[in-house]
This record gives sequence, C-alpha cells and structure tokens, in this order.
Amino acid sequence: MKYLLTLSQDYRIAEAELYGLFGRVSRTSGIAFVTTKNPKLFDRLAYAREVYSYLFSTDKLGLLDKIKEYKWKQIIKKDFCVRIYGEGGYSERELGGMIYDSLPRPKVNLKNPETLIGIFVIGTKYHFGIMIKQLQQNFETRRAHLRPVLHPSSLSPKLARAMVNMSGIKSGTVIDPFCGIGGILIEAGLMGFQVKGHDIDEKMVDGCKKNLFYYNINPKSITLADSIKIKERWDYIVTDLPYGKNTRKDSRLYLDFIVSLKKNLGAKAVIGFPKSAKAKTLISKAGFLIERKINYYIHKSLSKEVFVILIP
Repeated sequence: MKYLLTLSQDYRIAEAELYGLFGRVSRTSGIAFVTTKNPKLFDRLAYAREVYSYLFSTDKLGLLDKIKEYKWKQIIKKDFCVRIYGEGGYSERELGGMIYDSLPRPKVNLKNPETLIGIFVIGTKYHFGIMIKQLQQNFETRRAHLRPVLHPSSLSPKLARAMVNMSGIKSGTVIDPFCGIGGILIEAGLMGFQVKGHDIDEKMVDGCKKNLFYYNINPKSITLADSIKIKERWDYIVTDLPYGKNTRKDSRLYLDFIVSLKKNLGAKAVIGFPKSAKAKTLISKAGFLIERKINYYIHKSLSKEVFVILIP
C-alpha cells in the first residue's frame, strides 16, 4: 500500500531514515511517498510528523475533473473535512464543497472528523491523502540533561533514533562501539531492539548503564573495551565517533576504527563523524561502499557528517 508522509526538518535526514526502513522512497519538498506492507514501522520514525493513506496526485489543469470523478463515497462513511497545505489558488471550502456534493448523505466535521482529507500543493501538483495518524515520539522528555548521567557531546534523541532507522535493522541487536553515555542505545532499546555497547572510558560505561537502566533497558551488554581491538561480528553498527581538541589523535582513531570495522561488519554501519575528519576519504580507502552521506549542523563551531556504509 502507498502512503504519504509529512516530514519535519531536516528533510535529508527524514529521507535517509525512510530509505533505511522502506527502501525506495520518493520525496518532494516536505512530503514523501513510500510503499510498504508493514505500516507499523512508521511508529519508529523520528523525522516524520503525519501518515496519510495516499489517494492520488494531479496537476491544476486536471484537478477539478479528478475530484468530480473520484469515488469519495467509498472512503467517506461518516463525516469529513478537507485541509489544504500550500498555495494552490483554491480554498478548502471550494474543494471540500465539490467532495460534499458527490456524497449521498454528506456531513462536515471541522473539529474532529472521522475522515481528514489532506491536500498538499507542491509546485503545480496536488497530492491527496487520508490521515491515518500523527507521530509523536516525545523526544523533549529524553533530552540529555534529563537523564541520570549527562555528557555535553550527547546526540539529540531525534537524530539518534533516525540513525538507528538509517541502518535498516528490523530485528536483532544494535551495537554502538563508542557508546558514551548511551544516547543511541536508549533509542534502539525503546524501539524494542537488543543493545550492545563498548567504550574505553570506565566513567562512560558506568553512565551508559545507569541511563539504560533508567529507561528500563537491560544494560548487561555494556562493557569496558577498546572497540578497535575487538574481533566479533557486528551486523548493525550505529555510532557517533568521539571527538576532542587533539585533531591528530582523533584522525588516527577514525582510521584505525574504519580499518578494523572492515573485518567485523556484517550488514550495515551508520557512523557520525565531525565534518573536519575528512571521513569520505577514509571510508573509500578502506573499501566500503557509501550508501548515503548527510550533513548535520550542530552549532556554529561543529557540523557532523553521517555516513551509511556497507561492504560491497
């Protein structure tokens, strides 16, 4: 079945997590179209706001005829309303009135309709859908300063969840080999995945365990370890690499990790680098295929690049 989703910014991150979960995705401005047999996956999304069952698309020239011809009585059983998003030259009253006239016993409900018809005007195109649900993940309640243990480099929960989705994991274990205080693993655990984390800093490991426990996520697989020296199969890696003031030391860490990952990676890795790391060169030299790269602005002195990589 085909669906229309409204996206929250940043659109490129939204598109990347949709692609990770559903494969082929078509995006135009702030909406995207996906086809899936498993709509439950929508509940995992971080950068989508609403889900609509897709009806049809048309241009302005054929708009009125398409509305008149469409079998609205098959989808509107009780009451309905129309919401237009974008500038298209027609009012909700005008287009809603045409739908109203096509129904045998029409009833409009502007406050709480059983059927909400969304009309999205993008350029010269009109895209129609019926709202199924609004997506709410309550990221504000999981911000870093609200956890038992805080670290200033923690990712936002929204981005952390999107990165898990970019991996495409449907079942199994999410592994963060630089887990820090557990921001990525919290989101993965809340989505129902098993989680596993390593860190070379004992304080980080202790903080990660406390944070996971706070969210009722089993912390037993969080260990003190140097991930570069670990030899085990990692199917799905999602991590945000550490960074500091020692650029040369950080660069060496990134190189060593990418080289070691070539031996361990089973399926796919989603890795956040500081933009200064020149990660594309490191990843390409190691022989990985870059499936996607997304730039992410943090603040005026820091931008990140998120890479989705796999073995060719």
